[in-house]
Amino acid sequence: MNDGAGVQSLDALQDWQAALTIFRTEGLDALASVTSELNRLEGWLSEKLQFWHHKVRDYEEEVAQAKNELRNRSFPDWSGRMPDTTVQEDNLRDAERRLDFARDQIQVVRRWIHRLPAEITEIYEGAGRHLSNFLDGEVPRGLAMLSRAMDAIEKYLQVLPESAPPPRKGTP
Repeated sequence: MNDGAGVQSLDALQDWQAALTIFRTEGLDALASVTSELNRLEGWLSEKLQFWHHKVRDYEEEVAQAKNELRNRSFPDWSGRMPDTTVQEDNLRDAERRLDFARDQIQVVRRWIHRLPAEITEIYEGAGRHLSNFLDGEVPRGLAMLSRAMDAIEKYLQVLPESAPPPRKGTP
């Protein structure tokens, strides 16, 4: 036997309808925001790739300059002694280390550029599509059904038997 919905307050149903409408709007806004951020991420990765290519060129120049300084310092001085080249060797090692790091970063960014679409598909698109379908389909259907039920309850409340006492305030 159907015991009914157990509705105690029409105001509670109206509050629930308002909250559900807000939930739908905020959910759709959140999905749009995530999609926008993912698109922005793809652009950011492209910018980073250009940045690291530029850095590689800069560091290649630094390495070339450090090699020249080391080579120029490697000749014996006027007395025939070999000068200390520790500073120039350290500078060359540091420049080569920066160059290697920049080249590594290019590889990291390239991997992410190729990996990102698959990650987006695997992690976001399926769940996002389900949520979008729910927010665009199920929630509006539920809101329409809730609206029809509230209309029926309001009509029912207006057709009270004449022998029945009027409803008390706050109780349908």
